[in-house]
Amino acid sequence: DSEIEQEDGLTYLSYSADVILPESDTNHVGNTPTRFYFNNRIDTDEKSKEISLSDGKVTVKRDIDTPVGFLSIFKTEGILAQFRYCGDFVSKPTST
Repeated sequence: DSEIEQEDGLTYLSYSADVILPESDTNHVGNTPTRFYFNNRIDTDEKSKEISLSDGKVTVKRDIDTPVGFLSIFKTEGILAQFRYCGDFVSKPTST
């Protein structure tokens, strides 16, 4: 899915990948895959109208722990979540 980001007015391709992290990773949760979300900047050549993918950001969605109290009688797991920044990446075309 592509979107125009309000912050910078640039177009980004949004996609996700499910990854099983190695046991050495602090976020390892057994054989359960972790879904990473990518926002990859799309550059369009004005003349040829060719598109290429440039840099982007990687995030992961994590559940938010609810505070103990009245709301703790309800199961909120999976309802309250936030995207946490993981890092940046650069996309380069492969030589053909």
